[in-house]
Amino acid sequence: MRTKDLLGAPLRGIFDSLSFPLAVAAGRWLAIAYVATLALTPQIPAKIHWALWVYGAITTAFAASYRPRERGSVRSNDAHPFVLPALVMIDVAYAALITKFYGITLLIMIPALDLSMLSLPAGLALLLLADALLFGVASRFGETGQGSGMLRILGLTFVPYLAMLYAFYSRRRAERQLRAIDQVLNAGSELGSQLSLSDVLVQLLNLLGQFRRVVPWDTCVIYVVQYDETAQEEMLIAAEIAGADVASYRNKKIAFGTGVVGYAATKQRAALVADLHKDSRQPDGDLYASSRGSLVVPIIGDGQTVGCVQLIANQPNAYAAEQLGLVGRLVSLASVGVRNALLHSRTRAMADTDALTGLLTSRAYHERLEVEFRKAQAGRTSLSLLIIDLDNFKGINDTFGHPAGDEVLRRFGALLREQARRDDVCCRYGGDEFVVVMPGTIKSEAAVVANRIRKTIEDLDFAFGPNSAKTTISIGVASYPQDVTSKQALVKAADDALYAAKENGRNSLSVYGPASVR
Repeated sequence: MRTKDLLGAPLRGIFDSLSFPLAVAAGRWLAIAYVATLALTPQIPAKIHWALWVYGAITTAFAASYRPRERGSVRSNDAHPFVLPALVMIDVAYAALITKFYGITLLIMIPALDLSMLSLPAGLALLLLADALLFGVASRFGETGQGSGMLRILGLTFVPYLAMLYAFYSRRRAERQLRAIDQVLNAGSELGSQLSLSDVLVQLLNLLGQFRRVVPWDTCVIYVVQYDETAQEEMLIAAEIAGADVASYRNKKIAFGTGVVGYAATKQRAALVADLHKDSRQPDGDLYASSRGSLVVPIIGDGQTVGCVQLIANQPNAYAAEQLGLVGRLVSLASVGVRNALLHSRTRAMADTDALTGLLTSRAYHERLEVEFRKAQAGRTSLSLLIIDLDNFKGINDTFGHPAGDEVLRRFGALLREQARRDDVCCRYGGDEFVVVMPGTIKSEAAVVANRIRKTIEDLDFAFGPNSAKTTISIGVASYPQDVTSKQALVKAADDALYAAKENGRNSLSVYGPASVR
């Protein structure tokens, strides 16, 4: 094995340093050597042999002027634009000369190899022209059998020409795949360094967009596993969408085991679909006219499916196994970033969530209030704030103990979430004090919600073991822009209103106004 490596390394170095024209030059020398070995006849001047060696030297010098722009490139070069036409003309001229004296030989293959470096229309047209010239020379100077002579010329030129075209096509396809793999590897570290799930998904979507030359798609959907309150289970929810059919897939939810995406997520196995309209796993209601060929790759982190990537084409049979493999590599690297982002979001959620009540913490409250206040300013909408305090909570701790007080706080947090609206942000500010941030809510609407919360607590008995207790709450209400013009003023106004509610004998609601200012 070591001997093989020692021999292979120099050979690989030689081949890597060769451009295609130099490789053709090596073939040209072999053809020249073959012609030179043919027996001389009195009709063939000896100087023809010397002309062959001069021809080889001149064309090799031309070929040496070709330098690939980048390693692995077979057709790109920095040569003068007339070098290739000159090579072709010299090769055709010498092929005609040798045909005159020796008949049809291997040397007529060389122009075909040169012409394969041109575009298909130009190369094919010039090859036909060269073949016609060579056939005319062969016919004029005694090549017998016009039909067989033409077939020999076509065979010796078109076979290598088509073979080189296929080789160039395969090489370019391999280069595209290598570039795609390089993009995957370069992107892997960046995806893994992102802490925001949305950032990871957007970057993954951008990379899939760069992949479109290698793996074309008309629509791309990235699903993320999230808990759905309506279905009361985890589902695959479309988080990022791009392409021609965004509207059809926006907010799309797919249950595990349903359709091609649900199948891939459940089995943790990539799926290559020739035609979604003919796949038995796909429900009829999920079929769109523009969705035909598809490939689906699950995003797996720590052994669990955390999402799926689906590429969709407008035509059936659009994808091959090698394209599925490329996307799979990218998604495999992205899964690290998705897993890290999910871990970060869970850690952040734990830091932002009060362990006792399940509400947001004081730090998270300040962040959300800042965000919602800026939205209200930008959108010129209302923002209301409730500050709530449990009345005589110290007495419950003193009478029944701190475990009983904790149970009251826990149950109050649950009731606060139940009574608040879906878009309201409920937080435990500290101790027995709570706040509710109410986006898009004027003061009168906020007061209605606050009073509903107050009455619910007033009518409730908090039971803990054989004991039970009643408590009430006091609430202060203030709104932007009805009462204040800044975030700090909004907090102070709500706090002033709460103080007024406490002064009114507790178990009361106070809406901010001149009378509540202190």
